[in-house]
Amino acid sequence: MKIIDNKSLRREEGRKPTTTQIWQQQQSEARRKEVEARALIITVVPDWRILQELNPIATEIFPSETIAARKKLLIQAIDNRKQLKELIVEPHEPSLYCETHERIEIQSDAQTIEELSEESRNLRLSLDEYVRAILYTKAFNLNSARKERNEQADARDRAQWRVNCEVSMSQELVNKLKEKYFTESDYYYLKKFGAGDGREYGNLLLRIANEYFGIEEDKM
Repeated sequence: MKIIDNKSLRREEGRKPTTTQIWQQQQSEARRKEVEARALIITVVPDWRILQELNPIATEIFPSETIAARKKLLIQAIDNRKQLKELIVEPHEPSLYCETHERIEIQSDAQTIEELSEESRNLRLSLDEYVRAILYTKAFNLNSARKERNEQADARDRAQWRVNCEVSMSQELVNKLKEKYFTESDYYYLKKFGAGDGREYGNLLLRIANEYFGIEEDKM
């Protein structure tokens, strides 16, 4: 009688993972990759202070564009953080709305995360505090520069303003002005156009004022 010994075969089969075990291994590997991927995501939950600085910079027509603009700004802020002369750290006061609707997430890399973590430890800040401060400082500086440019532009515009004024002069004052200051061109104007509208006297007063303060008329 021939004996077929399947004990070793069964032991070998027992070493092979079952379908359930394979599925569990796959799930475990997927969770591991998800944890690793999440570790490379930088998240900022802005509060009212950060939003106050972000909105003038990153608000676009469509909400999706606003999110993209904020993400781009966060990436730029982190990449250029070494250029900051100072870091503004404010208290963090987020709301539930900010937590659910305003959060900013970007994909980073292991080296950047490691560098940020080391820098935050040196500053005695948490990683979240450090990244928020980088974003806030970047947005604050951009807004400050924008406000300064706008103020300078407004000042240039105001320097070009001309003020129209209307005055009533007595005939005695008119005669004295004519006697002392009128030129031939002023008399020509009077002869050609008459004195009804008084513009020649206004121009005369303007000329006198310019001469007194040393202002050249072509720069007015």
